[in-house]
Amino acid sequence: MTRIDQAIAAGRHPLSLAHLTMIDADHLMLAVAALAGGFDAVGLRILPPRGTVLAGEIIGNRPVITEIKRIFADTGLGLYDAESFGLRAESDIERDYGPALELVGELGGRAILSSVIDPDRGRALENYVTLCDLAAPYGITVGLEYISFRDLKTLDEAVAFVTSASRPNSGVIVDALHHSRTRGTPAQITQVDPASLAYAQICDAAGPIPETDDALLIEARTGRLIPGEGTLWLAEWLAALPPTLPIGVEAPVAALAGLSPVERGRVIGAATRKFLNQQA
Repeated sequence: MTRIDQAIAAGRHPLSLAHLTMIDADHLMLAVAALAGGFDAVGLRILPPRGTVLAGEIIGNRPVITEIKRIFADTGLGLYDAESFGLRAESDIERDYGPALELVGELGGRAILSSVIDPDRGRALENYVTLCDLAAPYGITVGLEYISFRDLKTLDEAVAFVTSASRPNSGVIVDALHHSRTRGTPAQITQVDPASLAYAQICDAAGPIPETDDALLIEARTGRLIPGEGTLWLAEWLAALPPTLPIGVEAPVAALAGLSPVERGRVIGAATRKFLNQQA
């Protein structure tokens, strides 16, 4: 039984270390950092969002893939989610994402992250349905993240989108930062069918909501805080989530950038578990 399944059986949220938390780490190092931090899983960035690069390649890199599979087998650590499967106007889903989905399936991944980067909602929905159908044979849920600086921004929009897709392996990703930056409230989450949620992402933040998309993007990639160290309503947000919904810790903290990935994993893992235990 994987650590993910053990957590669910124990009635708690499985915790995954999201790659954005330490985007400078390659895939193997992220797995080592997750183990050091006591996480149940990792969230690997298999494909880079546009304008970014990976610290190391994994698609087609058999030595890295083999070593990650060994770590998973030896420790019970698992792959929960993988990024980034954006829905763009020019996306060719099978060509662009087929090999990545195959790899996620080989690694036992449970979900992938997608978002709408296309002003044409109908075209984005067609691409999302295609992505869901391509992911289904691997048992992968296609999480749709609403993002404050993208074309699909709010929880209500995301729920309507996945409802329209009408695919059993579709679901909404609830990111605490983006939910707050679109002026969402924890109470809104309680109104959503739990079966419609793919997973959640947690971090903290402080200060006013950035006023431009560029500023929101910078905050999301570099300006997050460890849960409990900011001013978000995280206690209420956690209470609104289903009790065993997997949570990815996505907290790139500028103040920790000087630490090694392993040390960052330890610090962030310990702090996050302490915060979650205080809410129990």
